[in-house]
Amino acid sequence: MPRKNKPMISFLMPALNEEDALPVVIKSIPSAKLKKSGYNVEIVVVDNASTDNTAKVAKKLGARVVKERKRGYGSAYKKGFKSVKGDIVITGDADNTYPFRDALKFLRILEKEDLEFITTNRFANMGKESMTFRNKFGNYVFRTATNLLFGLKLDDSWSGMWIFRTKALKHLNITSDGMPLSQEIKIEAFKKLGVRAKEIPINFTNVRIGEAKLEPWKDGVRTLKFFARKKFGFVALIIF
Repeated sequence: MPRKNKPMISFLMPALNEEDALPVVIKSIPSAKLKKSGYNVEIVVVDNASTDNTAKVAKKLGARVVKERKRGYGSAYKKGFKSVKGDIVITGDADNTYPFRDALKFLRILEKEDLEFITTNRFANMGKESMTFRNKFGNYVFRTATNLLFGLKLDDSWSGMWIFRTKALKHLNITSDGMPLSQEIKIEAFKKLGVRAKEIPINFTNVRIGEAKLEPWKDGVRTLKFFARKKFGFVALIIF
């Protein structure tokens, strides 16, 4: 039995038609190593109205499946945030792009530095086939906008791998139902948690399994609208 002096870790991932990727992703989670180190582990997959066997595959692999019928990156995560039971949450897409295998290393950083929120920088060590040029350019544009508008110093504002203490969520005002949630959670964490939030490098060298769910133009416009509302409030509602 795991020692009780360590917190429970919730691995949380939104999934839309990821039946092919999930076996690889879930098996990459070092559950045995974490349990040996004293942690309890749960894996939570938010099935975001998939039309394939995502839920069935996830359950077969030992994950707890939560349903969110309203499609959207933010909608799925907000449902997941309410559903996790762990003291610490580790997030990532269910398409094999993020290095869940390094979870123990992330947890040691969180605990050693007494952090509440960690976001990750994929550009520190990125594989040649891990991101298209279009997505790299888009990330540069929105990273620059995020930093200028909200006074941050992020190297990767769209990374979807975060490690945070569940109790930190009560301090964050998360509103987006779409892709802008990835920007919003970082803005909220760094502005409200201050020095207890940090960006760390990760190995982003995996090759995605399945189709990318990001819609560059649509998600780009949605993110611009989000920036305006987040920064300027009511005035932006009139403009958009």
